[in-house]
Amino acid sequence: MRDYLNNAGDDQDDETQEIFSDYEKFERAIKKTFGSTDEVRTATIQMDQLRQKGSASDYAARFRQITSVLDWTDEPLMSAFFKGLKEEIKDELYREDMPDNFSDYVAMA
Repeated sequence: MRDYLNNAGDDQDDETQEIFSDYEKFERAIKKTFGSTDEVRTATIQMDQLRQKGSASDYAARFRQITSVLDWTDEPLMSAFFKGLKEEIKDELYREDMPDNFSDYVAMA
């Protein structure tokens, strides 16, 4: 952005000229850098409302799909994943030692 504001067209980097050459390229660059707040908000809401209705593997697949846009560490992912599980699965997980990472936690379910 600084290059665009401080330099005339011919003095700008090629990347700057490319990004600002049309709106769609500019929008993609902004989303790539900052993400889409609507996308993150939507994913957070969907994740919060998600509940296991079928198998744990189906629930895990949907959970991973929704949370793929979130930049969360394993601990909050495990907590959110647990929240939506069926009660009987939660009871089983309580009896086990909690793994260190989200992938192992999903495998336990």
